Amino acid sequence: MTSPLLGPASDLEPTRAAAVIEATLTASLLSFARLPGATLHDGPTGSWVDAGVPDATFNAVAAWRPRVSGPRPSTPRSPPSSPTSADGPDR
Repeated sequence: MTSPLLGPASDLEPTRAAAVIEATLTASLLSFARLPGATLHDGPTGSWVDAGVPDATFNAVAAWRPRVSGPRPSTPRSPPSSPTSADGPDR
């Protein structure tokens, strides 16, 4: 397969291919912001589109950039405790 912009797909390094795929998907999702009544929310922690229609097909989070402040913890956090049978069925 050959891309007019990138050349033969087989020439892409795996990390470069992943970056190209991610950029393409992000651009595709953000294109919904051009719909009438849609709103693009683009900030330091992410980009998402509210298409103005109550349908998950057109409303999407296109990029998430979590804030990192200070050093990451060196030990993993404990998972939340599992519900007991008195809490009802698993959700």
